[in-house]
Amino acid sequence: MPASLSCTWSQDKIMLVFTVHHSGEALVGTVLSIFASPLLCRFRMFSRKKAAAIQWTFPDAVISTEAYVEHCKTDSSMVIFPKVERTTWNLRSISSTHLSFEEYGFKSCTVGAVSIVAQNVLRFDVEIEPSAAVSIPMGSHMVWKLGELNLLRCYSPVPSEMQLVDLGRFVNKLTFMIKLYPDSASSKYIGQLKAGKVVEVSDPLPSLTLNTQRLIESTQVTLISGGTGINPFPRLVLSLLKSTSASIDLVAFFRKLQDVFWRDELLQLSSSFPNRLRVSFVLDEADPKWTSYCGGLNSDILARLLPTFSEMACACVCGKEGFCDMVKRYLNELGWYEDAITTL
Repeated sequence: MPASLSCTWSQDKIMLVFTVHHSGEALVGTVLSIFASPLLCRFRMFSRKKAAAIQWTFPDAVISTEAYVEHCKTDSSMVIFPKVERTTWNLRSISSTHLSFEEYGFKSCTVGAVSIVAQNVLRFDVEIEPSAAVSIPMGSHMVWKLGELNLLRCYSPVPSEMQLVDLGRFVNKLTFMIKLYPDSASSKYIGQLKAGKVVEVSDPLPSLTLNTQRLIESTQVTLISGGTGINPFPRLVLSLLKSTSASIDLVAFFRKLQDVFWRDELLQLSSSFPNRLRVSFVLDEADPKWTSYCGGLNSDILARLLPTFSEMACACVCGKEGFCDMVKRYLNELGWYEDAITTL
């Protein structure tokens, strides 16, 4: 795609403005990589009015920031990145700029290990070249390209270890926990992957629905998941524990005992933060080996396990659409404001 780029600071030095001249071609869905020495910015145009940074790097820092888009002319788009904090950016002059386009930023990843974590759930540890390392925003997902099947599937990268490290750092080792479904071509393909195989994995794509600012500013965060919808939450929990003082309640729903995963890791983490993190797992079906909650999703179990809503609280829900709709309805019945509930 022929395009050119100009880059300027705003007069008050609190916004960086990229103007992309693109001859009227649509940029929606495109990943743009802007190399503006001494910084690198990679962002995705999600719509005519929304873009989000994928990578935003300075010589010694990784910065998370939102962006907004202004279309001032039919042949150019203005993408504006405001500072998260006034003191964050090193306001040195920009000596040169370069623009490149990619669809998803796919990169080859080598499967290092495969293990079983629950019934029909596999853990994949994969590695990419250090030069292609990525920074993973909260709530983001990555697209897998499934070889000759010509299929794309989205999965959330999960922490390899439950450590309070800087989650904004660049990494070249990634972990995924993927549920396999019967009679699914993609599940059959993924289920046959072994150590040493190569898969194509995209850059991290930020969530369009997660209100990260609301999460960071909240004093009480509630996380509710159904099945594999739990996968984005361990990284989110680690990030909140490290960067905020919020109290966190995580409630995870599974059908059967054999389906449960992440329980041991999260309970161990909660024992290290007993005053900040509470973790509850709920089964739909009772099991003689299960000593915790059962009975599935209903307003009574949520009322029992969650704190009373306050204006400084927020909730994030992840799971299938029907599950998320039910959770939102029950939370509304319990007095939660609509704008305090977000989905992944």
